[in-house]
Amino acid sequence: MKTQVRIGELVVDPKLIELRPINPVFVSRYRQSYRMGAAIPPLIVEEGTNRIISGNHRFTAMMQEFGPDHKTEVIYKKFENELEVLKEFTRENAAHGYPLDGITRKRLVAAMLDLGAPIEEVSRLLNVPVRNLESWGRNFVAVIGSDGMQRHVPVKRGFPAIQATITPQLYEEHRRADRGLKVEELVGQLLRWLRNGWVEPREEVVASLDELRREIARFLKQARKAA
Repeated sequence: MKTQVRIGELVVDPKLIELRPINPVFVSRYRQSYRMGAAIPPLIVEEGTNRIISGNHRFTAMMQEFGPDHKTEVIYKKFENELEVLKEFTRENAAHGYPLDGITRKRLVAAMLDLGAPIEEVSRLLNVPVRNLESWGRNFVAVIGSDGMQRHVPVKRGFPAIQATITPQLYEEHRRADRGLKVEELVGQLLRWLRNGWVEPREEVVASLDELRREIARFLKQARKAA
């Protein structure tokens, strides 16, 4: 059902934004399109809640360009459960607008599988072979939320498989700071830099290496004990 609605009445779902964060570049392009009067698909909104299911970039662009009193056409839909919401969100984002990046696709895969979607259906929604999705699944870890429930999220290449469950704080640190290198690659680079004399012996570098030395000694002691 299509209808006109004031955009200030619409609701942004932070869980969907977490899966696909707002990209300011996309918002800027949509703002320009609205100024030019381009034909842009209407938002898809959940009936009864006014939750935006598809169109968060377009909504953000309209809010910035026109303000909350601006009216726009939306399509209202009913959803039986959160999995149906997520499938619609995935279908819409994969079908039109700006392409999904790799990390967003992996977040969507993990979220849908957590909600019980068959992997074959996820494959069709994203047009990604099942074997690729199975490969991605080996790079998912469970994060414990504030409600005590687990949800799976993608990690960068090289993240240790033994870390099956981590806290949201550690995951955010990994997402922000880790470089996607295997541990042997990290060690190999540091060894090469040290052997070639490429590490400047500044006070903070020496302190960091000294801390690293202590952590390595602790790790090796535990590893030998477990052997």
